[in-house]
Amino acid sequence: MSTVPNTLIFATELPAEVTPDLLQKVFSSVLKAVDWRLKGTISLAFTNKADSQRINKQFAGNDYATDVLSFVYKKDILRTEDEIIGEIAICTPIAIEQAHQYGSNISSEVALLLTHGLLHLNGADHQTKSEQASFEDIQSAIMKSLKLIYHTMPW
Repeated sequence: MSTVPNTLIFATELPAEVTPDLLQKVFSSVLKAVDWRLKGTISLAFTNKADSQRINKQFAGNDYATDVLSFVYKKDILRTEDEIIGEIAICTPIAIEQAHQYGSNISSEVALLLTHGLLHLNGADHQTKSEQASFEDIQSAIMKSLKLIYHTMPW
């Protein structure tokens, strides 16, 4: 087992109203709530719709902007503390739209999307009804523990 700590770094400027403290709190809450499998640094970036669509098309084959994308790198190898082992990209305009749509705020919506992305990085998925239910349960429990507004995901 690696002794490399888990770290969250910010690759871009954060949206207004979203604080580094909140994002670190979300990260810590996810690590405590699940059997976290990764060791190393996770990079978090905020994108616009055009970049989200470009990344989604290039890596997932979907030609549309999406709220959150996550990518795992270098599974099961020894790594150094500063090595990025996963990335999450949150589309700020979509997060803002969803916050308005669901009666939330940008901080809570970004926290939900970060939680969602981290769960994917850790191997969780929601392709089947059973996976969706399990994913939603843990995601909801994390958001409740943070005392943040959240909504169920539109699978």
